[in-house]
Amino acid sequence: RLILSSSIDAIGNERGYIKISTKFIYGSTRRVPNIRNKNYKNFLNISIEDNRQGINQDEIKNIFLPFFSPKGKNQGLDLYIAKKIIYNHDGDIEVFYHDKITRIIVNLPIL
Repeated sequence: RLILSSSIDAIGNERGYIKISTKFIYGSTRRVPNIRNKNYKNFLNISIEDNRQGINQDEIKNIFLPFFSPKGKNQGLDLYIAKKIIYNHDGDIEVFYHDKITRIIVNLPIL
């Protein structure tokens, strides 16, 4: 929800869109799991894409900082909190911007 609300705030035009896709990334098979050593091989990959306008490379570097918001419409906490939750679950999150398309990729481990 936090990532989607950030995308909704960012598109802000009638021709805006948000595209969500998921896929399962298969890793190598483990015969005997080692619970003490977290070694994830499989991931749920979630891609959230929107056509937000006006984001640049400097903003991408700061997008996960608390109270940073390129559009100024929200409090700038959505992506910060989302990143903390994802990292607390041993996942990762990345942001890419190319040709007026912003893509947020979330990878969550699956045992």
